[in-house]
Amino acid sequence: MADKKEKLKELRDVFAKKRLTFDKDGFPRDTEGIYSTLYKGLEKAKVLDSEYLKNFGKIVDKLGERLSGTDYMNELSFNECCTLMTFFLRGERMSPGHFFSRVKDGTILKLLDRAVETA
Repeated sequence: MADKKEKLKELRDVFAKKRLTFDKDGFPRDTEGIYSTLYKGLEKAKVLDSEYLKNFGKIVDKLGERLSGTDYMNELSFNECCTLMTFFLRGERMSPGHFFSRVKDGTILKLLDRAVETA
């Protein structure tokens, strides 16, 4: 677990320096490779959740409507943080803006912080 924690700390530091930009119509443009940075970093740390849909359902059962905010972060386990990050990454394929809205509101960075804290 120590190796995962170190890799996630490194990822968190790199990710925190990335800035999301927007085009003239307000749509996010990933000019700094935010998506790929997180995906590759989670892959390198071996924490992408291959059963994220099933596990996301358990998180929804646990947190309910509070999942729409960020006040639940201190209740998340390491595995739940990894599930949510995977869910937000994968969701971008089906719903453009799904991941980037979570970058913009700080959720992804908070999940990385919590994952490092609980690893």
